[in-house]
Amino acid sequence: MLKYNILKKLIPNTFLSRMFLFIGLIIFVVQIIYFVMFYDYHFRQNRAKTINNNVKNISYIVLTIVKAKNNQKLEAQIIKEVKEHFYINTNISNVLPFIDNKKNVSKYDVILFYKELKKRIPYNIYVKYIKQNLLISIQVKNDKFLNFLLDENIVFVPSFLITIMWVSVTYIILLCLIFLLFRNQIKPLRMLAKYSRMFGKGEDLGYLKPAGSLELRQAIFAFNEMKEKIKNHIDQRTLMLSSISHDLKTSLTRMQLILELTDEIKNESFYKELIKEINNMNDMITSYLEFAKTGIKIVKIKENIDVVILIKKCISRIKKKKKIEIVKNADEVSIEVNESSLTRILNNIIDNAVSYSNKIIITIVKEEKKYLTILVDDDGIGIPKEKYSEVFKPFFRLNNARTMENKNLNVGLGLAIVKDLVIQIGGKIELDKSPLKGLRVKIDLPV
Repeated sequence: MLKYNILKKLIPNTFLSRMFLFIGLIIFVVQIIYFVMFYDYHFRQNRAKTINNNVKNISYIVLTIVKAKNNQKLEAQIIKEVKEHFYINTNISNVLPFIDNKKNVSKYDVILFYKELKKRIPYNIYVKYIKQNLLISIQVKNDKFLNFLLDENIVFVPSFLITIMWVSVTYIILLCLIFLLFRNQIKPLRMLAKYSRMFGKGEDLGYLKPAGSLELRQAIFAFNEMKEKIKNHIDQRTLMLSSISHDLKTSLTRMQLILELTDEIKNESFYKELIKEINNMNDMITSYLEFAKTGIKIVKIKENIDVVILIKKCISRIKKKKKIEIVKNADEVSIEVNESSLTRILNNIIDNAVSYSNKIIITIVKEEKKYLTILVDDDGIGIPKEKYSEVFKPFFRLNNARTMENKNLNVGLGLAIVKDLVIQIGGKIELDKSPLKGLRVKIDLPV
């Protein structure tokens, strides 16, 4: 299990990287198999045949020169024919034409050549590899050396290093082609993920044009169809709720008008209670409709908003005098966001803090190219920790504790509306215990 977890961490996360890695490994294995087979069945055999043929030629020349028995004219004729037919530069000298240094015999092919010569020629043999040429001197007598100068292209097959180079070059070219191919294939999948993510946040980027392979096209067709059905469902629900709200508000307005016009009951004790309940019902219906509308997001224009200025505007509308302090960690704390959505979020949270506390500290922390964090701390009665996740649910109400509701109505929609709005602008919201012993509301907004 431990090895599996380590392997899992080493595998890339993205689909493109994984496919690139897997196919790259497959090609690498194929190239290794090809190289081994080529080296064993072709390279080795060809090298052995080439060395063997050259050694046979040199052995034949040595034998012929020895049989000439110091006949200089015959030796000159043999050397001439060797150059014409075997393409080997040959001469005879009285001394060794180079210093015998065994360190010069370092190339693997030269060593094989030297060993093969020793097997066939019963004389002292001296070999030197210099400037892509092989110099061979064979001492046929004490004062007679038969010298051969061979080009390495004639003596040896191309080095296996060249083979490795060509295998590596083809491997890199194949990887580049595979990367370009898969990147184009992955592009529609990334677009599908982007459109799905934005639609989940409430933003409709329009029709996604099908592209890519057949399976990707089918997935994009299904996404477009599903999106239209969801939009139609939300439109119908919103229209229905709007109609119901309108009818209910009309009835409530008539009830309130009847109460206002009936002088006989104005002095009754229940008159003020009835008016208060009618107003509360109007506010509740407004909250229900507002919550329903947060399910749909029409694409709104984002603006560069100074968060501090916006918070001050939200505070200025509060009638209750409370101690509110604003703290920030940077001189410039502006973000690209829809002003209306952020205003609704801040109004809801600040109104709730004002209703249930006396002291409020709003802290703004901006991390470069990451998030802008807004912390709202108060010294109120707070919310039990085990209820933090539940208060985000629509229509959830807390007993004997505070609720995050506009206008102090315990409808159970305030925090649900705030959470929907935060998600729509790409952020996240969390609750925690405040250093002031009350509630801390933390909002992270993308910069």
